[in-house]
Amino acid sequence: MSDAPTTDGLRILTADEDQSTLEETQSILEKLGHTVIAKITSVDKLGDLIAVEDPDLSVAVPDHDDAHALNLIAESPRPARGQSID
Repeated sequence: MSDAPTTDGLRILTADEDQSTLEETQSILEKLGHTVIAKITSVDKLGDLIAVEDPDLSVAVPDHDDAHALNLIAESPRPARGQSID
């Protein structure tokens, strides 16, 4: 019997304006044992999706557009239980 702790991966929502960046981010997260429950490119849909999916963690990939990343953060509903990494 192993003494190593076992954990389930996190349910993660990713946000970025570039679909290929979302695919790359998903690949990395899945290799780390997590599940990407949603990938979103539109700020308009972010708040509703977080409220419905209730992810453990939300990740916004800012690329080179800091203003867009800040909009993604601002649109995130605060009642969600998960954390945000931006």
